[in-house]
Amino acid sequence: MNDIAAQKIGLIPLKAFFVGLGLAIIAILLNLIFPYQSGWPALSRAVVFIFILMAAGVYSAGFFIVSLYLCWTYSKHADFNVVPAQWAAGLYGSTIILLLLFWFSI
Repeated sequence: MNDIAAQKIGLIPLKAFFVGLGLAIIAILLNLIFPYQSGWPALSRAVVFIFILMAAGVYSAGFFIVSLYLCWTYSKHADFNVVPAQWAAGLYGSTIILLLLFWFSI
């Protein structure tokens, strides 16, 4: 196991954070750009926006648990680099905190 790339733990959750961030931004922009044909367009936008935030929260919570598991499991081994998993756990944790703060401020 002399390959440095094979020793890094947590690269997939770290990359998945940026993929999820991009998907959430695209979904929010599409929600704002496309017109609604229903009777109450403001309510329709708000409901879809809440569903986007809920999906982002579930996505972040799942990968937060995976990142914490990777950190705790592989931090005991000296030959594994868990810094990407720690970054992923920090990013997902801060995302969950921001989503909860936004959710309870509505």
